[in-house]
Amino acid sequence: MKEFSKEFFGKQLKILISSDSGIQDITEWAFNACNYNRDLEYMPTEVKNILEDLAMMSAGPEFEFTKFQLNELADKLIKEGELEELSKPIFIIKEKAIEVGQDWLMCPICLDAWKSNSSYAMVRCPGCMKKLHNPKYRVSQK
Repeated sequence: MKEFSKEFFGKQLKILISSDSGIQDITEWAFNACNYNRDLEYMPTEVKNILEDLAMMSAGPEFEFTKFQLNELADKLIKEGELEELSKPIFIIKEKAIEVGQDWLMCPICLDAWKSNSSYAMVRCPGCMKKLHNPKYRVSQK
């Protein structure tokens, strides 16, 4: 199954925007994702709806998103996707990032260090892209 989470979709849209792809390129990409993705049933409903809206941009200027709107949409999807993916502990993962200083974490797998102020249960190492438990995560007591 191909990953097509909100975060993945937002990042793909950001790549298209930053490469100065035109409306036609973004429309074709969205249309192809809607019509040729075998794993469409695994795609979040909100992502499907956004793809359909983006695929409609070629129908006329009244359906087009501005570059600013596309960037806002991509940022929103990345943030929501990250929250959904990293906000809760993933117990099957055993590795925990190591605190190495104020706002700095280190990956025990690839030894990459990065600045992070995330309070999510999980973090993703920017070096090896592995998910790790966040040592700064505190379970709130209610």
